[in-house]
Amino acid sequence: MFDPYPKIHALGYKGTEKLSQLPVYVSEKLDGSNVSIHCLGHPDLPQFKELRLASRTRWIDCESKQFFPFILWVKEHEQQLLDGLEPGEALWGEFCNNHNVLKYDRKSPFVMFDLSRTDAATGERTFVSPSLWCSYFTKRNFEPHDPISCVAWQFVDSLSSVVDLLQAWNTSGSMLGGTIEGVVIKNYAHKSDYGEPLFVKIVNEHFKEDFKKTYAAGDSLEETLCQIVFSEARFRKGVQRLKENEEYTESVKDIPKILSIIQKDIQEESMETIKEFLLKKYWTSAKKLLSYKVVARYKQELGLKMNGK
Repeated sequence: MFDPYPKIHALGYKGTEKLSQLPVYVSEKLDGSNVSIHCLGHPDLPQFKELRLASRTRWIDCESKQFFPFILWVKEHEQQLLDGLEPGEALWGEFCNNHNVLKYDRKSPFVMFDLSRTDAATGERTFVSPSLWCSYFTKRNFEPHDPISCVAWQFVDSLSSVVDLLQAWNTSGSMLGGTIEGVVIKNYAHKSDYGEPLFVKIVNEHFKEDFKKTYAAGDSLEETLCQIVFSEARFRKGVQRLKENEEYTESVKDIPKILSIIQKDIQEESMETIKEFLLKKYWTSAKKLLSYKVVARYKQELGLKMNGK
């Protein structure tokens, strides 16, 4: 059974509020495909360990055409990776082949953004903070950037520094050249209120999947909500997910699956946006109506008491 990388929600997501009081690691958010390299085997039998590759929520076949550059890169460095990784360890990264919305100056088959260890006895998975990556690579005889490139990251004392850091990275651009999509913010020592890794993201306004627009007075509520949560970026993301799942047929048969992917993504990513819109649009008038109802009900209460009831 494959244990996927944790879902990274937008900054401010319910249960992650404690991040505002904690030091954090900030790294560039790359626009590619989530891929990972897993070392399988038994800790007591290291001679029988093997590598297995995955994408987002599933294992991938080593003959996959969709991930061919990533698979080829792993094959070219297979022995070095086997020598350096121990059973239960996994390298998590981004396959950037300019197949998504952003087009970088340089492509990369694998840029590592995290490292995890899974305990063989308990099955518990822990993520290793970036400050320990260098010593880890040295111990495993991985030279810097050979074979593994890592996302640019920085440790800051509080969230207040993140906005300035994002602005600086916007000016300098992506590590792959070109525009930066956003940043990922992580604290490795604490969990969210729901026991999940404390990882969130900030996406640059230009690339956000939710676009806040001005709507015509005649727009229905349903049409307005659809305009808020549906965009070209989200559509392209849905198509790309279908390709990553290797279910893309380039025919009308894809429609139900793309629709399902986009609906699920909206439920996971945009509920707060929808709630904010509904509150802003309806809560003022609803409060007035509520006031009338409370006043009327209390007058009724007073009337009951005056009648001795």
